[in-house]
Amino acid sequence: VTMEPMRALLLLSLSLLPALFIAAAPAAATLTIRPIPLEIGAIPRGAQRVRLLALVLEANCDGDIRVLHLRVRRIGLGEASGIDKVYLLRGNQRLSRGVKVSSADETALLRLRKVTVPACESIRMDVAADFTGDVAVGSAYVFEVTSPGDVGVDAGNVRGAFPLRNPTAAGEPPQEGSS
Repeated sequence: VTMEPMRALLLLSLSLLPALFIAAAPAAATLTIRPIPLEIGAIPRGAQRVRLLALVLEANCDGDIRVLHLRVRRIGLGEASGIDKVYLLRGNQRLSRGVKVSSADETALLRLRKVTVPACESIRMDVAADFTGDVAVGSAYVFEVTSPGDVGVDAGNVRGAFPLRNPTAAGEPPQEGSS
């Protein structure tokens, strides 16, 4: 008996081994993100913790998903300098540090601390901002999540009807004489 046929059979078996493991792997976890209506109204100058975009993040049942960051883009009239800081809230708890909106591309990268969406569950997060006292009258501040690539997760896929924006608001401008 020669060893050559046995060796060929062994090599063939080893080459099929990865395919067996890949076929047995569970489906990828998926995070679905959607905006929910948020009434904003007029924003006074110097206002703090103004919620501008409410998001629901839902994990499918294939596993927990840790959210690492969220990039938001400011759209609308007015200067980015009218916003002191942007951050994420869950209820009254701050989930990220406050960051400035970049004047170059009108975006802010919000890095989250220990935020996990459990499998088969959802959480709500709000994009909030602190405004400066000299924000221009007539400015409008709307934030959006432009694409799935703007949502950083540790594993799995991100789905949603991008761009994600507040379906009800245009970010009313500050009122003349507001404080």
